[in-house]
Amino acid sequence: MKPESHMPECNYSSQIAAYYDRQLPMAAQQAISAHLPNCAPCQAQLQWLRQLSQQLAGAAAPPAPADFMYRLHARIDGEGERTLLRTAYSLLSLAACLLLAITLWMQRPGQAAAESTLAWETTAANPQSDTTQEIALAQWIVQDLSGGKAHE
Repeated sequence: MKPESHMPECNYSSQIAAYYDRQLPMAAQQAISAHLPNCAPCQAQLQWLRQLSQQLAGAAAPPAPADFMYRLHARIDGEGERTLLRTAYSLLSLAACLLLAITLWMQRPGQAAAESTLAWETTAANPQSDTTQEIALAQWIVQDLSGGKAHE
């Protein structure tokens, strides 16, 4: 039977269940332990929780249906597959968005052809090997690679 509701409430009454289950920090546990001998409503609530726990501990658990474990495993397996599919769809959507963004960025209007030309493309298309240093370097490389034999 639940403690009488006409008993006056106490500041600790909301914490008695957590105290009984030992879920409070040590300081709060000690404070309620010191408070209990002087508070009839808290004592009654704690006694009710103890009796309830004893009754539940003595009660027999209802039998599970015969196919309970089968249904449980099937549900767990199905949940894993759904999570995997959800993740795959999310990654696929992200990849599609990135592809679209990159395509739009590369096709942005107003970009002149000269701006998009890279420096190496300009150098490759317009080689300037007129300088004597470059010619001397090229001859040295050919000579070094040919084992010292001069090419004419």
